[in-house]
Amino acid sequence: MELKKVGVWSLAKITTIFGIIMGIVTIILVAVTNRALQNIPAEDLQAIGISVTELTSSSVIWTIISSGITGLIAGLVVALIYNLLAKYMGGIKLVLADKK
Repeated sequence: MELKKVGVWSLAKITTIFGIIMGIVTIILVAVTNRALQNIPAEDLQAIGISVTELTSSSVIWTIISSGITGLIAGLVVALIYNLLAKYMGGIKLVLADKK
């Protein structure tokens, strides 16, 4: 069996949701890191090149939205390029097993 074409919008929807999830994970990691670094003096952090980012509601929303948009664009581009390459080079060969 060969995957000859990928649905562009189908893949774009999935990568958009994946991007949003990754944006949320990023916000959580930044929040946890900021919390862990709160007890360390700012001068010590700057000396080793670490800056603590303040999380505002607008930065949280912007991070999630931009991650979703990036996922959407990536999905569109990957699907279009895959479809173009598969047309000329052949698709990905799939081996599927029957459920028994």
